[in-house]
Amino acid sequence: EIVDLRVTLECKLALKAMDKLSTEQVDELRALQGELEQAAANGDRDAARSINYRFHEVLYLAADLPQTLRFVRALWARYPFDLINKLDHRVDRASSEHREMLSAILTRDEPAMLSALRLHIRAGWDEFKASYTR
Repeated sequence: EIVDLRVTLECKLALKAMDKLSTEQVDELRALQGELEQAAANGDRDAARSINYRFHEVLYLAADLPQTLRFVRALWARYPFDLINKLDHRVDRASSEHREMLSAILTRDEPAMLSALRLHIRAGWDEFKASYTR
């Protein structure tokens, strides 16, 4: 249920944000992507988690939908990010997923951005579930 709610609300925020992102916010997303790739290369899961949060926060704040963002933050508080980030190579995959989102944002390709965001949210959860069925 949390994953489905995250997909719905975060896609709404991201879609609305695409029309409103300033040059400075886009530059910040680019910088954060660079930081995420460096954290992934260094195997720094703690840094990657923080950067992931900041990337989504920058994107979603641009939507200017504070109530929706408040609900998303409540969902994030109940989501097992710490456990998901401990999965082998999850940080690398998350970095790649972010790269896809950023590419779509830069080209203003809404369908591609929504597809990449859905995949990003669901991939971590699916990998987490699969780790418990082995």
